[in-house]
Amino acid sequence: MSTIDEHAALRAIATLERLSSAQQDALRAVTAIVSNGEPFVDVHELFALYDTLYFRALLLSRVQCAGICELSKDPESGKYTRIRLKLSTPLLQYRPRSDTINTLLHEAIHAYFFITTSWTHSRGDDGTGHGVGFQLLADAINSHGNYKVTIYHTFHDEVNSYRTHVWKCNGPCHTQPPFFGLVKRSMNRAPAKSDTWFAKHQAECGGTYTKIQEPAPTKKQLQAMTAKERAGRQKNKLDTWVTPKSAQAQGSTSNKPIDLSEDETPSAALQTRSGTGSVLGLAVPLASCSAPPIPGQKRLRSNQGHDTVVQKKLLVDCPICKLRLEIYDFMSRPVPKSYPLGPLPISSIDQRAPPLALIATCRIIHDEILAHFYTKVTFRAIAQSIHSIRLEGADRITLNAIQRAKKFEMRLIWSVTPQLLGQEFTEWPYSMSRWLDDMVSSLLQKAPSLESVTVSVTEVSEGVAWEHKKKMLRPLERMGGRVHLLVGEVIATDEEEAELKERLGAYLKELNSAALPGL
Repeated sequence: MSTIDEHAALRAIATLERLSSAQQDALRAVTAIVSNGEPFVDVHELFALYDTLYFRALLLSRVQCAGICELSKDPESGKYTRIRLKLSTPLLQYRPRSDTINTLLHEAIHAYFFITTSWTHSRGDDGTGHGVGFQLLADAINSHGNYKVTIYHTFHDEVNSYRTHVWKCNGPCHTQPPFFGLVKRSMNRAPAKSDTWFAKHQAECGGTYTKIQEPAPTKKQLQAMTAKERAGRQKNKLDTWVTPKSAQAQGSTSNKPIDLSEDETPSAALQTRSGTGSVLGLAVPLASCSAPPIPGQKRLRSNQGHDTVVQKKLLVDCPICKLRLEIYDFMSRPVPKSYPLGPLPISSIDQRAPPLALIATCRIIHDEILAHFYTKVTFRAIAQSIHSIRLEGADRITLNAIQRAKKFEMRLIWSVTPQLLGQEFTEWPYSMSRWLDDMVSSLLQKAPSLESVTVSVTEVSEGVAWEHKKKMLRPLERMGGRVHLLVGEVIATDEEEAELKERLGAYLKELNSAALPGL
């Protein structure tokens, strides 16, 4: 059987049960670096230490730590046999140091799987390289070092700040969530046939894209422009002193310009008790965004750029709180956004929590969406073989989510530790440090709204009788009659997978028919 991500993850996790002297030295060095309070960290030094501590010392000689992990071509052989890690300076330079460390570990996990499982890692069980094996190893590293290695980054504001080229479709899709006809990119590349989704868009929508926003040209780009292209881009100070006839003041007024401080906005300077601004006898409603020039006042920046920024967030207005775009964005996310929640047993959530602006602004819509969220969402937890983790130490937000959770999935990883590979498999020799027992107890205590629990199994070993596997599932008996137990994904060898799924289904069906036990 070829090596897969889960096998490689289990081998790496097994080294954490009893640290070697080299791993202990690396752990002490990492602890000293992480706790020194410095605002910056040497990623090259940390990479070497993490290689020894978590990745079986397989990375340093084969990986360039330059956040993406990519295969690169060897200049001598011309083959893709090298691995390069790249951390994004623009995204990480203003983030906390912990984000840099977590990103480094995330990419190092990818590099470890590329070395141990070759190209099959990128085509894993989820097609993105973040399947069960990745989650298993990331969860173990999080538990061991109190890190927060996640599958998907949360640097949304940083990413959006670099997506300054925006195109909008004039077809029907501009009224449909979640994108409302917008395409945002960091490079000036218009939507075209080279995009995988373009053909589907042409068939279903048929609209054309027009560019509505782009960044200001750089100094080099301005120098390359012709005089005609640069016309109108210069700022003429004379404009601030020229007053159109239509804006002439009525009555006796001073001819001196109004001096506004740098920190004072025009609207604040013009505000009066009546809600209008009066300058040189000219009344201007403060709510207007297109007021005419005022004598003596610095020329206001064009509203075009500002309107584009506002439109980006408020393309379609909610009739109550003008947050309809964020509501659709929350309800329509197709991929998970939170993996895992720190060192806690919850390893993934299908959807992100509602935005704070939605919670604070529109309580009615928030309550409706929250009910929809907990009806649809499934919380997942992956079995851990080295630590016993409970929910008592969870933060308030996580506990509140668990109290409302209706669906839960527990993925059990059944295997044997490398130390036991030479033993006879007449009995089941492996346990998960009471993980399932602790998880069942925690859910019964902390999740009163729980309606269903899905049990998924990944079976790596062969030749173990069902009677010995059934012993591992005994904690589920306490859930019989309280929640509905379902069979999830079962992964095993071709010969044993069908039988294991059938026996597991029969066992859970038996538990579902059990009477509600006394409290």
